[in-house]
Amino acid sequence: MAAVCTPFAEDVRPPRPAPNSFVFAGTPGWAVVAWAILPLLFACADAREIELHRGGSVAGEPAKADAGSVPPRRSHAGYPGRFETLPQDVLIPHRLGAWPPPDRAVPAVPVRDAGAAGSDSGHPGTADAGAETDPRDAGPTDAGFDAGSPEDAGTETDTSDADIPDVDVPDTDSSDVDTPDAGFEDDASAADADIPDGEFEDGPSAADADIPDGGLEDGSSEGDAGAPDSGADSGAPPDSECPVGPVDDAPEMPCWVEVEPQPGLAVTDKGAVRGFRSSETWAFLGVPYAAPPTRGLRFRDPVSHGCWTGVRDAATWSQKCMQLDNQQNVVGDEDCLYLNVWTPADYTPESRYPVMFWIHGGSNVVGSASDQLDDGTFMFDGTKLATKGRAVVVTIDYRLGVLGFLLHPELSAESPRCSSGNYGTLDMIAALKWVKRNIAGFGGDPDHVMIFGVSSGSIETCALVVSPAARGLFSSAIMQSGPCAANPFEVATLAGRQFAEALGCDAGGGVPGCLREAPAEELLLAAPSPTYDVTQLAVDGYVIPEAPLAAIEAGRHNHVPMTIGVNSEEMGQAVGPMDEGEFAQRIQAAYAGRLPGPDEVLSMYRISDYGDDARKAYVALLSDIWYICDGRRAARAAVRGQEEPVFRYYFTHAFQAGGEEYAAQGAYHSAEVAYVFDYLALWWYAPTEGERALSDAMIGYWSRFAATGNPRGPDAPRWPRYTKRDDRYLRLDDPISDGDGIRTTQCDFWDSYYFRSE
Repeated sequence: MAAVCTPFAEDVRPPRPAPNSFVFAGTPGWAVVAWAILPLLFACADAREIELHRGGSVAGEPAKADAGSVPPRRSHAGYPGRFETLPQDVLIPHRLGAWPPPDRAVPAVPVRDAGAAGSDSGHPGTADAGAETDPRDAGPTDAGFDAGSPEDAGTETDTSDADIPDVDVPDTDSSDVDTPDAGFEDDASAADADIPDGEFEDGPSAADADIPDGGLEDGSSEGDAGAPDSGADSGAPPDSECPVGPVDDAPEMPCWVEVEPQPGLAVTDKGAVRGFRSSETWAFLGVPYAAPPTRGLRFRDPVSHGCWTGVRDAATWSQKCMQLDNQQNVVGDEDCLYLNVWTPADYTPESRYPVMFWIHGGSNVVGSASDQLDDGTFMFDGTKLATKGRAVVVTIDYRLGVLGFLLHPELSAESPRCSSGNYGTLDMIAALKWVKRNIAGFGGDPDHVMIFGVSSGSIETCALVVSPAARGLFSSAIMQSGPCAANPFEVATLAGRQFAEALGCDAGGGVPGCLREAPAEELLLAAPSPTYDVTQLAVDGYVIPEAPLAAIEAGRHNHVPMTIGVNSEEMGQAVGPMDEGEFAQRIQAAYAGRLPGPDEVLSMYRISDYGDDARKAYVALLSDIWYICDGRRAARAAVRGQEEPVFRYYFTHAFQAGGEEYAAQGAYHSAEVAYVFDYLALWWYAPTEGERALSDAMIGYWSRFAATGNPRGPDAPRWPRYTKRDDRYLRLDDPISDGDGIRTTQCDFWDSYYFRSE
């Protein structure tokens, strides 16, 4: 049965006019901003000039010096650097609940509907195309999901006492990773006493059941989530019809492989691959999961890779996906859809180790699975994580920038899904499907796959949580310092048109061909910097049916156990020295004529509360509005929208062995990644015993969560389940502890101005 593309209510995030200018200056350290601010600025209005400094210049532009300029320094994030001039509107939070202004109408985002309004198809009708609809207030819409549990999407189901019994970690080595404890007993109530071990109350088992179905009602298809409506403004051709189900869900045809698997030699559905020993693991690098998205496959959904004969060598990293380096040179290759696998050395196809599927950060414009520190250390080498966690670690590369996220009406018109953009996210879905088909041959369990990522990788993790196209492909998710956010359809469509026009691709049916014939380097260099509206996730009606946060809160998402975390000084590497006068000036310039006003903000962030250190107050302000409070919103939405457990962490540990200057950066953005992948020890850094213990504990928590949906272990500090009532979390520091409420006063302050009360 085909369904006509029909309108659906739009995302409620404000549009952002193009920035005036964005100047890069210096060496690789500029990319700290790609991990810290760039993933989030696309949701902010009226971005002002940003300049980055790391000592040097670009394109003949002299580097400027001010109080915030200091020489480059080493970093576990790989991206040391800081802002030289911070944009004023970086101080304005995401206004999810405050848009549109009264004088601005909301255009409809198209969505595929399996039935007309009022039909007996079981799918609700859609709102009038011209009417404003708030996804938070609407009932379940046909986004490919039913409302899930709870029944009333607008009210919270209090799961504070509905505890989660523990399950065993399958096939793990207790010497390397703790097994979960006997249950969440101190959260339990009498009503929970009879819950069988290994099951969730009113929900699926974390270890023994199939992957949660994402809340899809019986008989519905993961492709129901929609595609653009007919009409020029919708991004789809007039009177087009789209399939209800996924457009490429035909089963993969396995290739004939005359090779017997053995240790270090695995057989995939496309051919055999030979890895190499990496300490206590077998590593397989550069394994293709989709065909190269070049020439005619550029700006199209990923398609299956062809078969190969013989045994393919998998001992070297693949090329990173095309991107601009710090000097605005094009690096990488379009042929980049490859993944990497690390598995314990004693694996067999029957091992059934949990799978940890990593999504790198970099603002969706830079980064790769093979990112390196200045000393050559591969940040996301999965050797230690796979060894200590007794898990299979998978890392991927995916299309970035305009090549990965451009949305244009004419690209939508030719697409079977009636939409365009989000190609990078579709790459991740293709990689997850590869894992589903092949990971058992590497010792992994296809039914226990945890997706996790940092910064824009966290944003993408949330996108997969809300995407009907990712249904059934993962069993748990960890979001590390990145909000649940996507550009509005209107903003992405307008930006796509403007980009094509600036490139010289005229409308009228010739845009797709023009974009595919243009050299990839020309496309990357033609994108203004930053251009978040053509290089970021967008509500497209198919991959992302609606605003991610609203979808989760309403239960229209893949229901899986979630962990959501932030760091205490997210902006600690991005802000240089600052005095009280400069702090007050920046607040005055950002909030004059706004709500809250400068006086209210200065009263909330009194320098005296931060040891009379203006820089610390400014770091706290930026960290709150861009990361910490967003994390609370996501956690609250999750406990409202599902009964599967939600956990929250607060990483607060500053590196102790790198000197006072390094420690002063605090727990900066992505610092926790060094603990998860255990690359603490560098030629210039000798971690303390407490830091080594923290790393081991975090690997235990993460790997148990991958195996069972429950991070707890008998010898590990207890991780409380998150509830909105008391905002419970685990503090990751030396020592580890738990607590209630992260920056509660400050987040309540921002929510009172920019978000609906909850």
